[in-house]
Amino acid sequence: MANWSRPAIIEELLIYDADAAGTIANESKIDLSGGFINFEYYESLFSPHITAHLIYVDTGNSAKGSGDVQERIGEIFNSSTNFKGKKMDIRISHESLSTGLNLADYPLEVIAFNPLTSKDKVKSYLLFMASEYATKNENTKVRKKYSNSISNSVTTILTEELEVPSDRITVDNTKNSEAFEGMGERPFELIRDLATRAAPDSGSAGYFFYEAVNGFNFRSIDKLLSQPNVGTGAYVYSDVGTFCNASNFRILEYTPPKDGDLLTQLRGGAFKFKYETFDLSSLKYDVQYYKISDEIEPIIGSDEIAEIYQSSNTEEYGRTIFSVLDSGNHESGITTAVNNDPKNWFSSKLRYTSLLFNSCEIVVPCNLNLKAGDVINCSFPKLTQDSAQGVSDEKISGKYLILHLSHKFTGDGQTGSTTHITMVRDTNGMYSSSGE
Repeated sequence: MANWSRPAIIEELLIYDADAAGTIANESKIDLSGGFINFEYYESLFSPHITAHLIYVDTGNSAKGSGDVQERIGEIFNSSTNFKGKKMDIRISHESLSTGLNLADYPLEVIAFNPLTSKDKVKSYLLFMASEYATKNENTKVRKKYSNSISNSVTTILTEELEVPSDRITVDNTKNSEAFEGMGERPFELIRDLATRAAPDSGSAGYFFYEAVNGFNFRSIDKLLSQPNVGTGAYVYSDVGTFCNASNFRILEYTPPKDGDLLTQLRGGAFKFKYETFDLSSLKYDVQYYKISDEIEPIIGSDEIAEIYQSSNTEEYGRTIFSVLDSGNHESGITTAVNNDPKNWFSSKLRYTSLLFNSCEIVVPCNLNLKAGDVINCSFPKLTQDSAQGVSDEKISGKYLILHLSHKFTGDGQTGSTTHITMVRDTNGMYSSSGE
């Protein structure tokens, strides 16, 4: 019988040195599982790399001190001249409906090692970690010229500049191309800029570039939202605690969905904005108006996008954006072709806005199958006296996209391991336009 309240099982928690080829120096391995207190792992659609942190308690019996002429066994902090750049072999399992968190073949890298407290011959330390590609990105500058489809350029940057294995890259095809030069930008910053100017084969423009446990993802927002939800059932919030298989799909805590401040949204052009362009080659000035109800089709909500703040009057709009078109600047010879015409992708600004209209935070029992970019189904209770007609709130229940995710594990033997989620969706409602 599954029980969400049981702590995680730490199968491996090693810190070690490895050379550029990944060869591990066995004498450098230090086991931290005995002093494990807390471990938190993070993924986000807004983050190009995974992060994590570990709290570890040291009693002075961890490793030989570096430079200690007596070769005494002491605390881990003194066993090396520098812990930044060391690798972490992490394998965690949990008695739940999940496969476990296994980072043995894809180790995280220590980016900071900070003392916390010292009391009664016991010291605690906080280790910050990130994907090894996070540090590689900082030392890599892209200087090549690219002129292919945006999706092909992204794949090339990841494989050639950062040497990411192809089996750890998922890229949705783009219908538009863009010619550009790296200009010494770091790979992650360059790809994140491309994400806002990318349009899929079908659907609205707008991509996310992020790293999850499965690798790097350059995904269309619409395609992420169109995925089937993870699992066959729904996560349900209930005040009644049950300890059975269904308890793995309880929502333990949640904050009611919120949709932001109207005045801020109007001023930022969240519903409608004016876009002015000037083409230097033809000296043509052009004006277009983008209205969210014209550009975005709700996918996992059931409500129509309200038009109350999207007047057809061209003089009523929240924001003006002006840009000079890139006409032939990156092409050889003489041409007036516009490089990646903004008409193909400028609606992405509305796509990002509409997705964040409805956000909600939940805490669920530890489920290591979940990752950022997944779609989950949730059921929240409706405050009603007519329970015979059902208890679910049909406005806030339904499908959501996982925006941020954190797995939290404790080693105290009492506190349960949990998964913390920030999730978003287009509009309110339990059923999509397809009736699913």
